[in-house]
Amino acid sequence: MSFNFSSAVPNKLLAWSMGSGGTGYARIQFPFDLAWCHEQPSTKFLSFQHRKEPNGLRHEFIVLHMSDGSICRVERMGDPNARIHALTSQGSVAHDIAQCFRPKRITEAGLGTSIVIAEVHLPRELDLKDVLNICRAIQEAGKTRNYTLQTFNCYFFCMALQSCLTRLVADWESGVIYEHDAWKSAIEDTAMTLPCIDPRKHALFRACHILRSHPHARIASVHLFSLLVHTFFCRNTLGLIPHDVVDEVFWYHELGPKLGNLITEEFERAWWAALDVYLDWVQKTRENSGGESSGDDQLELLVCQCISVLREIIKIPGESTTQNCARSKPRRLQPASAQRSRSQISVNTMGYRGDSADDFERVEALTASQLVVVLWVHAGTMVIRVVGLFISLWICLWALVFSHHSYIETELEEIVSTLEEAGSINSKDLTGFLKKLRTLGKTHNLIWKELPWAHVRCEVQESLPSSLLLGPEASLIEVILEGKESSHIPVSAFQRHILRRVELQANLVQQVGLGRGDKISAEIQGRLSLIWSTIRDDDSEANYIDSLSQDPIDYWIYDEFTSPILHIPTFLSTQASIEKYVADALQVLDQGVRKIRCSLCKDKGASKLWDVKLPNLMRHILAHFETKGYYCPDCGKGFTTRDQRRKHMTKRHGRNVSEISMLDSLVGQLINS
Repeated sequence: MSFNFSSAVPNKLLAWSMGSGGTGYARIQFPFDLAWCHEQPSTKFLSFQHRKEPNGLRHEFIVLHMSDGSICRVERMGDPNARIHALTSQGSVAHDIAQCFRPKRITEAGLGTSIVIAEVHLPRELDLKDVLNICRAIQEAGKTRNYTLQTFNCYFFCMALQSCLTRLVADWESGVIYEHDAWKSAIEDTAMTLPCIDPRKHALFRACHILRSHPHARIASVHLFSLLVHTFFCRNTLGLIPHDVVDEVFWYHELGPKLGNLITEEFERAWWAALDVYLDWVQKTRENSGGESSGDDQLELLVCQCISVLREIIKIPGESTTQNCARSKPRRLQPASAQRSRSQISVNTMGYRGDSADDFERVEALTASQLVVVLWVHAGTMVIRVVGLFISLWICLWALVFSHHSYIETELEEIVSTLEEAGSINSKDLTGFLKKLRTLGKTHNLIWKELPWAHVRCEVQESLPSSLLLGPEASLIEVILEGKESSHIPVSAFQRHILRRVELQANLVQQVGLGRGDKISAEIQGRLSLIWSTIRDDDSEANYIDSLSQDPIDYWIYDEFTSPILHIPTFLSTQASIEKYVADALQVLDQGVRKIRCSLCKDKGASKLWDVKLPNLMRHILAHFETKGYYCPDCGKGFTTRDQRRKHMTKRHGRNVSEISMLDSLVGQLINS
């Protein structure tokens, strides 16, 4: 276990400074001066090693093999001036260090006393900037910023670098990693399920239905909420493909469940959006319905007050779920260079041939240095545990007195049932109902045991396939793991090696009594995922001195004899991405141009000219991509144009033109209100 500096302890005399030719160690902290990178003969690397000191404190570090034959040693150390702080749960300030060694000075790197745990050859070159971005994410991902004896030490730092570098070249986003037909079918099956769900199974919607229907039932609202959920779901999933979320997934074994959960998450977002629109509609129609007598006016006022109280009750959080289902898409760290051929990485240039020992690594015994530190930790934490015991007892007593929860659905079910039994509702019934709702809203420790969409979500999940099958991984890496022969494996297989290392560290922490192994393992895996989601390629002056530029996009193909041709990339997938691309293209087009041609038409041998108008071009390009923007409210089937949907509803479901127009108008007004 690494509690201290390695055998190659950097000292202040060896620290890098501007103009030193890139020699000396650089502490990785931000904003980081990229001049250190510029002074290196090469910043590209194609392979790296994970090394470990077998004796002493068993320090671990990463060695990058640069393209010019030099190496870069990257490691995490504790603060030499606050070593005792590393024994606390808060930890000490971490010193993340990088130092490059020229080919003739590699012996100064202190590799002779270490052993190789893993050697990895990547399918394409990466840059030192990629490593810096990962280090920056480690320092920004909460607890991982500090050096702690228990978890976020040099072991964790090495696992984070290895797993993120290999995840970066995995190309799960661009490869065929899912079965498209299964994904498409899952969305369509879910969409078809939504209009058939009766929301009145829940007391909340039974209450809304009663309030909507009395005293004047003008438009039946039994299935209107389900129709709204269906409409929002179809809108949210329009053009949605797994690539939208694969970027966020770090562990390969979580990829399949994530693809399935994505559909459920989109349903939850649609549910909350539809609920807000539905309650607005119920309240507005009651306010605008008018009354024939003062008694009816009083009923209208009571109904509106009941709806307002229900709105406040809905905002109360659930016991184990949250209402916010929106996903934030991180800005990804991008690979530094293009793909290298497999022949270029077939040679083991780092010289490691593996270790033939059967017992590669033993974690059962501690070294003398580790034993001294562990004993010191136990002695230092004994007082903390005694104090913590008294604090825990006080918290338990407080929790017993104040932690009793009241579940909303239980209380609401009883209140609504009483209202339903009343039959014809008068002002007295509504006054009593309103009073009970207000009393319920003021109850202490009031929560939803299950949020109102839970029963509908179960039906949605039942409509999904048991699993969305994943295809083969596009990229392979060459590895030599723990004394075994060289082999080409997918990144998912290397992640299993990382998970084994996580278990080794967790077991060792538990063995010395510093924590539970299962909790340590779960925390490390979760923090590695968080680091991946925190990685971003942001070259602002607040983080790096340099700024990178991107090449402009070539929107147009010009020919002196014909009209300009709009180049339309085939990777455009959603209606929003297509609209943004076309709008940006029209911005750079000469204002004197009135007619253009489409590259997709040209590929098919057509030569039709199109007016330079965004709506016309959008309809045309969406037809090329067969993007479905219109959905049948009865069965959920999607169509490219409104006319296609209208013909389907007339022929398949017997809807007349006036019904379709009224339905479109009603849903449109509700969503846009």
